[in-house]
Amino acid sequence: MGAILRGAGIKVAREVGYEILYYGELIGRYRADLVVGERVIVEVKAGKAIDASMRAQLYNYLRVSGLHVGLIINFSTSVDFKRVICTNHRRGCAIASRIA
Repeated sequence: MGAILRGAGIKVAREVGYEILYYGELIGRYRADLVVGERVIVEVKAGKAIDASMRAQLYNYLRVSGLHVGLIINFSTSVDFKRVICTNHRRGCAIASRIA
C-alpha cells in the first residue's frame, strides 16, 4: 500500500511512534501502522469484523497524534474499512509528541 501511495507522490510513514505524557511524565507509547500525507492514520487489521476495540484504538491514536482523520482497513474474507473522525471534544486527555 505504501509503495503505491509513494508512487503517486504522497508521503507515507510506517510504524510512526507517539509518546503519551501526563504532566510531563511518560505513561505509554503508541505505534500507528501508517501515517499518510501527515494527515491520516491508517490501521491495518485482520479480524472477523471491525469492532469497538479497533475503533477505540484508533481514537486513542488520533487523540495523541493531534490528527483528525483515521482509517481502519480490515482484511477478512472480504476487505472492509471504516473512517474515524476525532473532533475537538474528544481531544485533550493526553499530550503527545512524535518519536522516531
